[in-house]
This record gives sequence, C-alpha cells and structure tokens, in this order.
Amino acid sequence: MKTKIFLTAAFFFLLFSQTFSQGVKQGNIGFDLGIGFGIYGANNNDVNDSVDNGVNAACSLIPFNFSYALSNNFSAGLDFERNGFLNNDSTFAHSLNFGISGTYRFVNKEKCLFSFAGIVNVSSLTFGDVYSDRRINGNGFNLQIIFTYSRFYGKHFGYFINTAYTFYKYTELYDEDGNYIKVNNGSVKYELSLFGANIRTGVCFKF
Repeated sequence: MKTKIFLTAAFFFLLFSQTFSQGVKQGNIGFDLGIGFGIYGANNNDVNDSVDNGVNAACSLIPFNFSYALSNNFSAGLDFERNGFLNNDSTFAHSLNFGISGTYRFVNKEKCLFSFAGIVNVSSLTFGDVYSDRRINGNGFNLQIIFTYSRFYGKHFGYFINTAYTFYKYTELYDEDGNYIKVNNGSVKYELSLFGANIRTGVCFKF
C-alpha cells in the first residue's frame, strides 16, 4: 500500500514539474543564430518618384542575438542582423543592423516557449554598381516587433521560428564622394523607408 502511494505521489510530482518548470530562468544567458527572409514595401520623399504599391524589396537575413534573463519572463539583449537585398547581376545592396532588444516570455515551459520581443537598431545601408565604384550609403534606424516560438531538446539546445513586423528608415543617403542625395529640385535630403515582414528560423542555446 505504501509503495502504491509513493509511486502515485512520484508520478504526480514528475507530471507537475514537467508541466510548470521554467524553460528560461533568471540569470540564464542565451544565443540565437539563424537565417531568414524579408519582404517589404517602400516609400520616399521624392515628389517626382511614385513607388508602386505591393512588394518593392526582398532580402535574405542572417540574425544573431545575445540575451540575458533579468527574470524568468523578461530578457534584455544585443542584436545583429545582415540583410542581403535581392538584385540583378549588375547591382548589389545590403544593410547591417545593430541594436538592443527586450523579450517577454508569456509561455515559459521547460521545452516550449512563446515570446514577444521589441528591437531598436541603428542601420547602415549600402547599394551600388558591381562594375564600378559608384555606390550609395545610408544611415538610419530599424524597429521590429517579433513573435517567437522556441523548442528545446534537453537543457541547452533548441530551435526557434519567428515572424516580425519591421520598419527601416534612412534619412541620410550620400554617394561615394560624401555628397548627400537630394530631391525635389535639391531642396531636401532624400529619405527612404521600408516596411514589411521578416521570417526567421535557426538554433538557440541557453546556459
């Protein structure tokens, strides 16, 4: 009889611990590395340039995130991402984005995590011609709101899938000689905005 009671108690203890144990705990350090793609619409401040509605740009993504768990449900982190924009054979374009992030885990189980995150990046854009030195550089910022599903196998290793609304804005674009690109008869600096969705997947580690 005592053996049955003990086994029953042990079963419910294990079930409880598996159901309610935390996946990420305060003090954990995390690393995420992945790949992805983005699709964007675009607009600018040139009154003589009408940007078509729909998809105006697409890119491949290489994201990296470092995070520290301030509590079981909140983390702060550093983020880096490279965007390689799709172009024809004679042109190239990419951006480098670096910034800070905050993450809230509203489901934080041992194996399964769901979270929202916000990212604020500084962004550097470069595009130009492959066969000459002509290029345009731009400085701006990037904002992202991200929803992520993470799955862990064991205590340290897993994978993630996420999707994000993203917004990029470049307010200072200049040529290879350092001259600002101006529009509207030279009265204002050219500004470019991109907005759309990023989708990523990759591996995640926590310690």
